[in-house]
Amino acid sequence: LRFHMTGRAPLDEQAFALLFPGKEGVALKVRGALEAVVPGDIRFVRPSDRIVADLMVGAVDGLDTNQLIKDLEKLFRVAIPDDYAEKIISVADLVETLYKLKIEESNHSSTLHNGVREHRH
Repeated sequence: LRFHMTGRAPLDEQAFALLFPGKEGVALKVRGALEAVVPGDIRFVRPSDRIVADLMVGAVDGLDTNQLIKDLEKLFRVAIPDDYAEKIISVADLVETLYKLKIEESNHSSTLHNGVREHRH
């Protein structure tokens, strides 16, 4: 990983999750997915780290980045629209985007009742 990560204290899962108040579950799932593609010790990753520039995910050919997005879409059962994906730079952006999409999905699902959309007045 990049030089700026030297000197950081390692974070266990709980310490990492606490960096995302109210979004701990999403953060832990993202961390797990990042572990498969980050070429280094995941314990040194922070919310402000840029996925490509700092963590070197897909830095050479972009394939790891695309695979990461696909894996997260499958894991969270959401589709990340291109306009959202283009704005994901950091780990925090990724957690926030997935959290927002899950909330939107949850709100959409709550408008369905027995397979029929309820009309809101």
